[in-house]
Formats: sequence, C-alpha cells, structure tokens
Amino acid sequence: ALNLGTRLAAELQAELYPCKGEVRQHFQTLWQSHDALICIMASGIVVRQIAPLLQDKYRDPAVLVMDERGQFVISLLSGHVGGANALTKRVAAICGGQAVLTTASDVLGLTALDLWCRELGLQVADKEQFTRVMGRLVDQGFLRLWTADMAAPPLPPDIHPAACPEEADLFLSW
Repeated sequence: ALNLGTRLAAELQAELYPCKGEVRQHFQTLWQSHDALICIMASGIVVRQIAPLLQDKYRDPAVLVMDERGQFVISLLSGHVGGANALTKRVAAICGGQAVLTTASDVLGLTALDLWCRELGLQVADKEQFTRVMGRLVDQGFLRLWTADMAAPPLPPDIHPAACPEEADLFLSW
C-alpha cells in the first residue's frame, strides 16, 4: 500500500499520509482540510471511520477506496459534486485498474444533474426537492424543464423543454 500511495502522491502532486493504526485520527484531521481522500484499504474500514464525519454531498470531501494492488478504485463518497467519480477514473488510469462508479446517472448514461447545473452556474433553491428530481431523472430516463423568465440553456438529450409549468419536473428562473 505504501508503494502505491507514494506513486499516486507523486502522480497527483498530492500529500501522502501513511496511517497504520491511526486511521480515525487521520480522518478527523484531514476531513475538513482536504477536497479528496484516496484510501488504500478495505472499504469497511473507511465507512466505519468516516460515518461520524458525514454532513452532506455539498460539504463532504471526495472519498475513494482502492485495493493495495490498484486493481479496483471505488468512488465511495461525493461522486459528482465532490469530484470523486472524475478522480476515480484518473486514479484507475494511473494504476491500470478498474474505476468503480455506482452513481445511477453514470451507470445509466444520464446527465449528472448537479454537475450540469454547476457548469451553467445555476444555484439550487431547494436541495431536498432537487435530490428527488435527480431520482426522477434516473427513474424515468428524462426530465421536463420549464424556464419562466429566461431562455433555456442548451439541453442534454435527457432534459426536454416542458410545454407548460404544470408539466415540468425542473424550473429555471432568475
């Protein structure tokens, strides 16, 4: 694990924190000060140690878990907004391993709605409702968008213009 960690730290221009026996303390220390954590250890260890630190997908760092050979690199936490999915693909490419993504939009080839909004500079008014809308996209394979007082941005193939506000799943407004 140390050899792989050293190699990744060099490739990614990142810091390496070997933590034999001090996993909990390292997570507590690094959680607020780092955007991403790459953990070369069993996913069960990581899950148990980070559980008390979790806040939400908008504040938690990206967390990746990988085996000691770099065969499997798993995007565990903050896949879209935190950048874990993109980092997982990058780390897997460095190691010659397999990126493991479980976010439904990625698996199904759908728009990552949170990333699409961020790319457009849009702000989400109601995060709980937005999470439900993202679930609807996964469930039905498309969303209908109503723009109230502005022109619609270029739409991905799975977001369609709504004919009227009552038909819309998603509203865009100044």
